[in-house]
Amino acid sequence: MDDRTHRFYDTHSAEVAARYESAGGGLSELFSVLFRAGQSVLDIGAGSGRDMDRLQALGVDAWGLEPSDELRTEAIRYHPELKDRLIAGALPSDPGALEGRTFDGVILSAVIMHIPDADLLDFAVAVRALLKRHGRLVVSTSTERDDVNQTTSRDAGGRLYRLRGADEVQRLFTRVGFRLESRCVSEDGLGRPGMKWATLVFCVRGSAARARH
Repeated sequence: MDDRTHRFYDTHSAEVAARYESAGGGLSELFSVLFRAGQSVLDIGAGSGRDMDRLQALGVDAWGLEPSDELRTEAIRYHPELKDRLIAGALPSDPGALEGRTFDGVILSAVIMHIPDADLLDFAVAVRALLKRHGRLVVSTSTERDDVNQTTSRDAGGRLYRLRGADEVQRLFTRVGFRLESRCVSEDGLGRPGMKWATLVFCVRGSAARARH
């Protein structure tokens, strides 16, 4: 996440968290199919903690990585039980307390659209390093938005939105050692017109986090 996007989430944390908490269905509908009780799952860009809470309800050992101090505060306000499970940090440069840990699953919901092009491959490699053999990665990202300036790739609040299609996302993660299990495109979960999302599920293909050149 670049500095302007980070500042937006710190400044608008209460508004953003309330919006996240109001969203129903969406990615969380897949959790009971993809993960089982006792598995460990990391939510990168945990936001309001909504998805962590839903994973915990399924008996999943849920953890979150969130770079915004203010959003972590909001997440604990909504979900106090997550206090010791939210980690400060951001990939690829600042893994926080995650270094050396691995998980059965990783969730990237509304995250990779905020990653600058220059950091994207390193980010994908860092995500791969967090997963155990045969671990699952779930990616949900905007593919279309009518509120983003096509020249600057930013919205009115200054947030970076790199709108990458499902094909591009698939190529990125297969390059660093994942195998695609499924993908779909859907309308916006909050009912906002002019927006579409791609959801892709991957499985770790091998044992090494290595980019193919």
